[in-house]
Amino acid sequence: MIKAMPLGSISGYPYRERELMLDCGDVVVLMSDGLPERFNAEGEMFDYSRTRDALAGVATRSSREIIERLISAGESWANGRPQDDDVTFVVLKVK
Repeated sequence: MIKAMPLGSISGYPYRERELMLDCGDVVVLMSDGLPERFNAEGEMFDYSRTRDALAGVATRSSREIIERLISAGESWANGRPQDDDVTFVVLKVK
């Protein structure tokens, strides 16, 4: 997981460039903070570790299924609590 300042949030921020080698079968998920910061009825966040675990369980599926399963995991966690933030995903799979 690469953590950094959100793109465009601070003018002139000195972003670092990183290069990663991807292999066949690798999955890259770009997402907003809406899923990890999804709250349940007790006010607890879904968080990045649960997000990572949810992705690990579905990474072999299609991009569409990965997104659907991540959204479902967030909705199960929230257990009826309304969503507080947007949730955006881009899933890339290396063939």
